Amino acid sequence: RILGALLVVALASPRPVGISSRHLIFSRQLRSHRSGRLAAWGGGGKQGGTPLVDALRDVAGKVKAAFFVPGHKMGESCPLPLQKLWESPGLQTPSPNNPMRYDLTELPELDNLASPEGVILDAEALAAEAFKAKKTWFLVNGSTSGVIASIVAAVAQYRRNHPNTRSVKIILPRNVHKSAIEGLIVSGAEPVWITPKYNSRLGIYQDVPLEEISEAIRQHPDVGAVFLVSPTYHGIVSNIAEIGKICKSWNIPLLIDEAHGPHLSFLPYPYSNLSALSQGADVVVQSTHKYLSAFTQSAMLHMGNESLLGQESISRSIALAQSTSPSYLLMASLDAARWQMAVGDGVFRLNNTLHLCQQAMAQIDRIPGFQALRPHHLSPPPPTSPNSLISDESAALVPPLDSTGVPP
Repeated sequence: RILGALLVVALASPRPVGISSRHLIFSRQLRSHRSGRLAAWGGGGKQGGTPLVDALRDVAGKVKAAFFVPGHKMGESCPLPLQKLWESPGLQTPSPNNPMRYDLTELPELDNLASPEGVILDAEALAAEAFKAKKTWFLVNGSTSGVIASIVAAVAQYRRNHPNTRSVKIILPRNVHKSAIEGLIVSGAEPVWITPKYNSRLGIYQDVPLEEISEAIRQHPDVGAVFLVSPTYHGIVSNIAEIGKICKSWNIPLLIDEAHGPHLSFLPYPYSNLSALSQGADVVVQSTHKYLSAFTQSAMLHMGNESLLGQESISRSIALAQSTSPSYLLMASLDAARWQMAVGDGVFRLNNTLHLCQQAMAQIDRIPGFQALRPHHLSPPPPTSPNSLISDESAALVPPLDSTGVPP
């Protein structure tokens, strides 16, 4: 009876209960106004806008009653332990600053990550422009989902182009993240392992030799993609530009796990050349939360401007790896992190971090028996080209060696 009464009230009301009038905008109307919205954002041109953040704020301020998921109802039923995290002791009502107020679902005006047509599509387009990609997808399951999706997409495209193939192989180094292994399992691809240069003195992997990639491609005609980690977890960047030329000559997509390098394209020259997108990679997956200011678990997948991997293949594969209940807080943080780097104080903060790291490295060098890790410590040393340098913000320590040549 109560539910029936609520439905009667909702149907009789000029504005349905719990849904603002702006929530009833149809997706075709959102699409028709998309170009107008992009042009209307001020402050720094298009990059000065935050379409998803703005929509989230607007919708949260207009909802009168939350007849939709999630069950905490915009923080109205916020569990007390969580409430204590962001509210004053003893406060019984939700604070206007309660982040759960913005933990919304796919309301019409907030678009849909699985098939974006409105503000999410706008935010992704701005990210693509800022990171110099042809197309960008927001990821709410971390770079793990992007790595899996990129491998699945490459394998699926290869099978479509070679319907009689019995197997598809992926060339990848031994120092990949476990998500790459999961991508092999999900896609059914076979690994062709290559070994990056290993520095036994430092106990770290360096870049991947070009000749190993060339030889692996020659020996395996059924390669669907080459997958690399750059930067590595120690900050070492492979020569993506030259590797990309090799892959392009064989019409093989180059996939890059750049989880530790979303900041590279915003560094001052020549470090900005370390970005995999600037070096011609086909697909680049970045953990935006690791080095930029997005929330943990938020990431991006970028499609290169001359990508050999099709947009449709990537979209289908991302749908396989992503949640159908994406967090709008995570997506909004991606929108805001892009804004910070494009027109906010992100570049200033990044340059200041570089300066502080250089100071820290100089101080480390003054500690007896220790040195900050620099390119000349690597064996063999990488080329002096900025395409293959260890990033200076990686202030790792080089410990002294004992008589056996092994760090104590």
